[in-house]
Amino acid sequence: SIAIAFSGGVDSSLLLAVAASITSLRTVAVTGVSASLAKHQLEQAKKVAQELDVRHILVETRELQDPRYSSNPEDRCFFCKEELFSRIRKDLGDDWPILADGSNFDDTADFRPGRQAAQDAQVLSPLVDAHFSKVDVRSLSKKLGLMTADFPASPCLASRLPTGVPVTWNALARIERAEDEIRKLGFADFRVRDLDGIARLEVARCESKLLESPTTKDAAIGLMRYAGFSTAIVDDRPLSSGRLHQEHSDKKNSED
Repeated sequence: SIAIAFSGGVDSSLLLAVAASITSLRTVAVTGVSASLAKHQLEQAKKVAQELDVRHILVETRELQDPRYSSNPEDRCFFCKEELFSRIRKDLGDDWPILADGSNFDDTADFRPGRQAAQDAQVLSPLVDAHFSKVDVRSLSKKLGLMTADFPASPCLASRLPTGVPVTWNALARIERAEDEIRKLGFADFRVRDLDGIARLEVARCESKLLESPTTKDAAIGLMRYAGFSTAIVDDRPLSSGRLHQEHSDKKNSED
């Protein structure tokens, strides 16, 4: 029996698909639900699990109630994953002794506090063990015909807040509203960063042409303000994963 911590993203979906194809394995997908998980991402996870015909369990996680998480330190992800894995084990019990996640080999070279939480909780990472990079994951996903093969990365909503800015339900809800509105304009790979109440839209290079239209750019700014931000801007730079962490590190180094 194996339980897979399942976000509905490209990595955990591949892991789930492979596990489900092994007839000798009893497989279940488990998704942690909280304010930091966008509703559209939850619906995506439900759809993928249904298509793979795998039992899908939702567990309520309460990381927002943990000040170690909500204070938004550099290692915030550690406390999120610690809560997720402990909640899964508690809810599933002894019937599912093996728990795995969708971390891939590229994650081992990046700043990923959640990886330490996984190791502490004895969570398996088969894609890491197999040295599967993100490119490998997407390639095999395409060969298997998975709907997730070309899905963009979609980290939790809390990743839109700079380090040290408290993670609150209201902040996450405002970010989610803004991103839901931006999605209506046809964008799929983007982030709405919350910089002390200022919304900053970052769009992936492959979708940057959409911003060449002044009408679309103005609409994006208006929609972010409609979602609750007093000020909104569009970043001329293409979307870069981990940009807020890098900006925090650069600021800290300059102060030192």
